[in-house]
Parts: sequence; C-alpha cells; structure tokens
Amino acid sequence: MEIGCQRCDVVQCYNAITNTWSLTAPLSGCRSSVCVVTDGHYLFAIGGLQMSQFLKTAEKYDPVPNRWMKITPMHERRGCACGVTFHERIFVMGGTVDLSSSEALSCCEIYNTRTDEWHRMASMRIPRFHAGAVMVREVLFVFGGIGYKNAKQEDLRLVECYDFKKDEWYTKQLMPYEETYFRCCAVSMYKDFLHSLPAKI
Repeated sequence: MEIGCQRCDVVQCYNAITNTWSLTAPLSGCRSSVCVVTDGHYLFAIGGLQMSQFLKTAEKYDPVPNRWMKITPMHERRGCACGVTFHERIFVMGGTVDLSSSEALSCCEIYNTRTDEWHRMASMRIPRFHAGAVMVREVLFVFGGIGYKNAKQEDLRLVECYDFKKDEWYTKQLMPYEETYFRCCAVSMYKDFLHSLPAKI
C-alpha cells in the first residue's frame, strides 16, 4: 500500500502478481507524515499532519469491504512516528509536533487491536522522528531518525531496544553512520550469504 500523495488522502494498492497499482478507498481526511502498519488483517494509519495541525487520530482499513474505519485516538498528537505490530498490539514510537524546529518526541504508545485501547509505555531514551522500527525475534528495535533540537546528532546512531517484560528501553548497538527517512523490515536469509557480503557496501 502507498498512502498519501498531492491530495494526501489517496491510497494505492500494489498487486505483486500482476505488477500493477490500483486505487482503493481514500483516507477519511487528507493527511501526510502518517505512521502506517499492518497486523496481517487490517492496515492502520496513525497520527500525521493535516493543515499544519498534528493529529492523534487513527483509522484502520479493511480490504474486504474496501473501507476505512475510525479507531480510538492516541493520547498524544504526533507525526513522522514509526511503528510495528506484535501479538495483537501496535507500538508507536517518537514522532514530532513541530517540523520547523525539528524537535522530536521520545514518548511511545501501545494500541491493543482487540480492545481498541491505547496505553502509554516507557519513553525512548533518545527523542527521534523519521526513524525506522522493526521486530526481530521478539525484540523491538528503533534506528536512526531526526531530533536536532533536543537530541544530540551522534546519539541518533544508537539503536534502542525495548524490553517488553520490564517496560524499558536499552541501547545495544551503534549504527556505522547516521541515517534518517528510511523504513525497516525483517528478512530471513542464510548466514553464509551474510558472511559473503563485503563489510562496506
């Protein structure tokens, strides 16, 4: 799925079998800088920016009737956040409410897809937006991002991991360089293939 364009409410669906794009039902309203995740059944569009106003509203897309439905709003307004799904929950991290100053958020929230409720969770150590997030072997990782005003640029190289049992974040790795405006996904492959890759690409 591709969400947002010049109209900001347009949603396009890619068919991998036919290698074609088609329009689906538009969002309930125009918005950009949306956090989009899927739980395998629905597509969720969370927060974003609408007419210079950051949103805490969210909605989900059901492909069978081809329509978007409102869900409970978040506690905090945010755009440019990152998110992942895990065990009937959606984790939304960081974001911003002020693009002009590049001030990032560190607060995070969890959405329960079964009860339609949002809950607060521990804040990240480093405020960031336009970051990447991914689940690997039941560990939540957050990478990179922007946070010029309230985060040291070198700190954005730190990879943060979330401990589900303790509800706390810890840092485990350093990225080799700063990165932003990117998306992550988990990919399974043979170790021998990874070892065959050059150290720097």
